[in-house]
Amino acid sequence: MKRLIELVDIVTKNKVKSIEIIGNGMDSDTKLMQFYQGVHSGKLKNDREAFEYLYPDMDNRNAYYKLKHVLNERLRNTLFFIDIKKNKFSNIKRAYLECQKMIGHFNLLLTKGARTNALYIGEKALRIAEKYEFTQEVIFLARNLASNYASIYGNRKKYCEFSEKVFAKREVFLAETMAEMFFTDLLSLYVKDKSTKTYVYQLATDHLKQLQVYRDKVHTSNFLFAYNMLRTIKYMSINDYQACYEVTFEALEGIRHYRFFNTRAFGTLSFQYIACCIQLKKYEEGVAIIRELQEMIDPGTFNWYKIQELHFTLSLHTKNYREANEIYRLVKRQPNFCQLVDNTRETWIIYGAWIYLLKATGNIPCQPGQAINGFRIQKFLNDVPTFAKDKRGLNVPILISHIFLLLQQKRHDVLLDRLDAIEKYKSRYLDRHHNLRSNVFIDMLMQVPKFHFRRKRVVQKTKRLNARLKRVRLEVANQSHDLEIIPYEDAWEILLEMLY
Repeated sequence: MKRLIELVDIVTKNKVKSIEIIGNGMDSDTKLMQFYQGVHSGKLKNDREAFEYLYPDMDNRNAYYKLKHVLNERLRNTLFFIDIKKNKFSNIKRAYLECQKMIGHFNLLLTKGARTNALYIGEKALRIAEKYEFTQEVIFLARNLASNYASIYGNRKKYCEFSEKVFAKREVFLAETMAEMFFTDLLSLYVKDKSTKTYVYQLATDHLKQLQVYRDKVHTSNFLFAYNMLRTIKYMSINDYQACYEVTFEALEGIRHYRFFNTRAFGTLSFQYIACCIQLKKYEEGVAIIRELQEMIDPGTFNWYKIQELHFTLSLHTKNYREANEIYRLVKRQPNFCQLVDNTRETWIIYGAWIYLLKATGNIPCQPGQAINGFRIQKFLNDVPTFAKDKRGLNVPILISHIFLLLQQKRHDVLLDRLDAIEKYKSRYLDRHHNLRSNVFIDMLMQVPKFHFRRKRVVQKTKRLNARLKRVRLEVANQSHDLEIIPYEDAWEILLEMLY
């Protein structure tokens, strides 16, 4: 009862104002709700569209900007009332959100002098933080609890209990922080540049050596996740897919058998595992883990798009082109697709070019009466500025798809004019050690205009190159897994269908 009396006193003193939120009881005819519904449905994607929809007869935008401000405020207020128990959150995510909510209450109550409630909430939040190894939150809560019990109540027993937790977690916090900073530092090198970076192998090796001192002392889920991500990046940097497959398989098994399930760790390591499965042609294993991930990740999130990328690539590698088309259509229908970060959106623009080519060559059947819309090549090239700069990475599939598109549209003169530029690009960026398959495949593509787009002659003149390509199989090729959206052997068969 003491805590209840204290809470009533705090609320009464501070005169709670009417809390304005977005909710089910609001009138749907108001401009505010029309604005909210328009954004939610994807109908309103920018300020111009929203202004013209809400204020069609006005030139001055002041009323619109005021309405936008009100909507922002109400949405932020509504965040505090989201029922995390009814949403599709994993146990650890639900626990994290509950812990953060309680920390907010803890800070507010302390500020208002309601220490009885604050300490009660703080200890409750601390138990959640300890159970799920939220190390930063454990230190914050234990430190504040120790300080209050010592300085306000003079309770030595409580002070010692919580101060011990602070000191016990210092080394854990340092180990987790170092491991996470190391792996995110290396990961940042690949966000906009997918090319092979062999120097990363040594960087990862050095980072792992620095963490070795903690390896036998720190066993938290977050430390093990970051440590295994470093091991994964180490082998991915030199395209050693077999070693990476073994590391990720072992790490995923460890996550499955841990005392709680770390969704973030499982998802992130699974992405690397699936990429290895595709390269090593362990397709059934890749499909199984994709299905597992689809059950736990919400549509429209960053990780959901990553799953779809991998599923799309796997479908192309298994020649399941219809499935690839369904995945592509599903992604394009997402309301937030246009708001994706550039590198994610551009990936799907490149995929879209291949979907068009597969339809144009009859590899994806069209619905009866459905025509294939024309493909604007220049718009495609303009829409991928980020990866166009990635000369040794995703610019390779852009270049290859450009050649295919020119062939499909019979723009042979343009392709002939580009021969010298393609040759210079190949010699400058596609070295035989890290991009041998791409180097050989572009050599094969260059024979097409040289022999006047005649299928029989092209096949004859590319026999040696084709044999060489087949000798350097995808699963042993020392190249980035992002380069071959469609295996070059399959892409070559599609190309031959477009020749005379």
